[in-house]
Amino acid sequence: MNYDAPHFLLQLIAIFIVCLVLFHVLFVWLYRITKRQWMYLEYAMILTTLLSLVSASGDVRRRYAAANIDTLKIRAATSHRQFCSSYIDQPPAYVCMKFQRSEMSPENFAEIQQDYDDLCVWFSTIAPIFRASTLPDYRWFDPEQLNLPVLKTDGLSHVINSMKESLSFYNEDALRLSKAIIECSENEFETVLHFICPYILAAILALSMTKISAGLIIDC
Repeated sequence: MNYDAPHFLLQLIAIFIVCLVLFHVLFVWLYRITKRQWMYLEYAMILTTLLSLVSASGDVRRRYAAANIDTLKIRAATSHRQFCSSYIDQPPAYVCMKFQRSEMSPENFAEIQQDYDDLCVWFSTIAPIFRASTLPDYRWFDPEQLNLPVLKTDGLSHVINSMKESLSFYNEDALRLSKAIIECSENEFETVLHFICPYILAAILALSMTKISAGLIIDC
């Protein structure tokens, strides 16, 4: 079906004329209804017209989301870049340090070194996972995918906490972006309303004009 503007306008005019004739035949000439019955019909007309408000609110939501989506993409990209530069492109240099045992070394020297080694290996494995999960459209990253190693000491806990905080900042921006992308599209109900509301309004206008004709006949 062709929905270009001139063709669509002709369709609406045709629907209006057909409904106008049909309503005049039914409610003015064949079955002349009372004023009270017209009031009931008018209630139904008003309630039906409310559907157009639902459709209009969807248009406003999509326009607002589309107007902000470029800014949200920039924010998500910036957060993603900052997180990658700190933790993904290469881990903090000191994480992969190799220590030399000495007389001053703590008793848990082996556990400390193991924590550094484990975290260094972990950083090399999380990088491709993070990029594949978030790029190219800056998707939200599930923190459960981090699969962090269990550290035996508290020496590197600040690194983990700082990384989690930085990831939460990125995820906030990613969620805002994904929400805006969803709000830019119509849901199924809005799609149906988008196509039927103009036809419903044409029919309601025809019924309103029919009510005027009936009123003139009753008054005369």
